[in-house]
Formats: sequence, structure tokens, C-alpha cells
Amino acid sequence: MKRITNIVLTLAAAVCLAASCEKEDKAPALDPAIVGEWHLAETLVDGTELDGQLVDVYLVLNSDCTFEIYQKSGSQNDRYDLYTGTCSSIDGILTGTYSNGTPWGSSYKYKVVGSSLTLTSSDLLEEQIYDKESVPEDIKINPDTKSGTQTPIL
Repeated sequence: MKRITNIVLTLAAAVCLAASCEKEDKAPALDPAIVGEWHLAETLVDGTELDGQLVDVYLVLNSDCTFEIYQKSGSQNDRYDLYTGTCSSIDGILTGTYSNGTPWGSSYKYKVVGSSLTLTSSDLLEEQIYDKESVPEDIKINPDTKSGTQTPIL
């Protein structure tokens, strides 16, 4: 009887030990292919290219699932608005939420070819093409960090 009790206790200890050794979930991370600094080269809406003078955008996607968007719109001269938040990439789909809790206007299917990143909105009406390019230091130093009256591009 003592031997059966020892076997049961040993099995119970093994089960507890195995349960406590489960791997912890890894911190979320973006697809390494899209991590980096990107500069908007072209925007197509419903197949029509938008005038490049309307907006200038730098998109920074960080491996820790945070993002920064430096955006200059219309007549803002050299003033860029800075938008920040968190994002995720799962199965080729990029989604994000701004720091104020507002989700991006869409989720985006992404594709990287060479040094170009293409984001296609879930409704397939908008396509943004970015080139791998660092954000100029003067833009990083002096962004207007308020939400502003401009609507972010994503």
C-alpha cells in the first residue's frame, strides 16, 4: 500500500512540475520583413493615383509592435504631425490602434518586394506604396505631436 501511495504522489508531483514548466507566451512582434522606416511613394484610391503634393508620410514600424507616423498634409509647409500607437501583423495583415484608442481606418494586407512595402486596405479600394527610407532627423526632432485637425493616412 505504501508503494502505491508513493507512486501516486510521484505522478502528482510530475504533473505539477510539467504544468509549471509551460513555455511563457512570447511578447508580440511584427513580421521582421515590415520592421523599419518607410516613406510614402505612391497612393492609389480606387485605382487612381493621388497627387503626391497632398501628403508626405513617413511610417516607422518597430519590432515591439509600436508605430510612428510623421505626416505633412496640404498646406502645412514643413510641419509634420506625429501619430503613435500599437500595431500587429498576423498572416500578412497589418492592423493598428492610435495612442488615443482609435483604430486605423482599415486593416491592410502587406507585401514586401525588395525595398518596397505595399499596403492594401481590406476593402481593396486603397493601396499605399512605401519605399524603405529613414525619417530625416529634422522631422523627428520637430514634429507637431498633437492629433491636429488632419486625419492620419492609416
